[in-house]
Amino acid sequence: MEEFNSYLDKLVDSAPGPDGLVYGACRYGGPQIRQKLLRLYEHLLHSEDPVLPGFNHSWLFLLPKDDDERD
Repeated sequence: MEEFNSYLDKLVDSAPGPDGLVYGACRYGGPQIRQKLLRLYEHLLHSEDPVLPGFNHSWLFLLPKDDDERD
């Protein structure tokens, strides 16, 4: 759990995903939320159960660096 907490503490905010949450929102969860999140990750990694349809889907937007058409 200590390693997982260290990871969560280093998360930074990003653009929200389809669920509307920013990636860094996980770091604001208290001990109970963090424990449940760790159990969820462990379940997903070690389970042979299929995840829900769309679980791994996301939107990707590539933003240009500046006004140059080649970017």
